Amino acid sequence: MIKLLPLIFIYIFSIVGVNTLEADYKSGHVIVIHSDLEKEKNYILFGLTKNGKLSPFGGLRDRGEKDPKNTAAREAEEEGLGVLGNKAIIRKMLNGVTEVTNKCGHYCYILPSKYYGNNLSQKFKKIRLDPNIKLKRCQQEMTDIVAVEVEVLRKKVFSGKRLEFEDNEGKLRPVRVENVIIEAVRKGHFNKL
Repeated sequence: MIKLLPLIFIYIFSIVGVNTLEADYKSGHVIVIHSDLEKEKNYILFGLTKNGKLSPFGGLRDRGEKDPKNTAAREAEEEGLGVLGNKAIIRKMLNGVTEVTNKCGHYCYILPSKYYGNNLSQKFKKIRLDPNIKLKRCQQEMTDIVAVEVEVLRKKVFSGKRLEFEDNEGKLRPVRVENVIIEAVRKGHFNKL
């Protein structure tokens, strides 16, 4: 009987429809790559958090979400105020993308490189500071979008230096979830850009 117990649980979960992915994951995040064709350079777009750290876009899953890619897409739309695209566009971009890392149910993906246009920070701030736009609480987590050149990031990772970069006002800012970014660089995820 004891040997059959795991099989009974699997059978019950399959009837009830519990997805192991749904039961396991806690959050979804995206590392956004911006390709500047004029400069022939690639940048990682970070959100600047209220507490002054550079962070990939993402967060905890909402009730009813069953896929970390859906969570990542929703969070990127919310935190990026739509400047990075809407949830459907971002989710479509994540098709076929595997996670960079999955630490304890926190999934992180690299969005395929795309040109997001010039003056991304200005577009973001225009929406964020517009008195006619009532932002939801979840849309107020980031105060700016900061672009960090991939080559500069790669050099810092391999030199062993702490990941700190200048924001748009020239102030040095630490990177949140530094270990995820370092792991992505060391695994060569940014080499394919």
